[in-house]
Amino acid sequence: MPPGYCDPGPCDDLSPADWKTYRNEQYSFEFQYPKELRFDELLQKGPSDIVSLIDSTPGGFNLIVNAEKDFNKIIAGTHESAALSEEVGSVGLMERLGTQVHVDFTGDPPWGYYIVYIKYPNENRGLSFWGRIPNADTEQYGGKGEDLKLLKDILSTFKFTN
Repeated sequence: MPPGYCDPGPCDDLSPADWKTYRNEQYSFEFQYPKELRFDELLQKGPSDIVSLIDSTPGGFNLIVNAEKDFNKIIAGTHESAALSEEVGSVGLMERLGTQVHVDFTGDPPWGYYIVYIKYPNENRGLSFWGRIPNADTEQYGGKGEDLKLLKDILSTFKFTN
């Protein structure tokens, strides 16, 4: 398996020891995230919003997780590419979870939102992870790609809990 992924089973050893775990019983999933990110549970703010993680630095990393009721309808309107899949490590994630993972991008490349759709096994619903990559983090603007790596690292800890 590629670095950053684990065989089926717990992935607890992949993230630093000081990362926190977000667990959602209603939607049966969990993932780990750096303790420095501001956490905001969005269950009451929108029909599909679940949680948001925000870097308090202006223009910094942002991750929003949404519930998707009709996975097949959602991905039918997206434009996945092998390059996007490689950038976020979706093939390893798909193999580890044993379900469909689809990646899309919206914005003005190289900055914008990477959208990673993860399908619940044996169901037609899923989750979407909207990772905002600011232009200041891209190589074209002197950045080091740390936010994209952070998105990939967070996704590598994702697992369904049921």
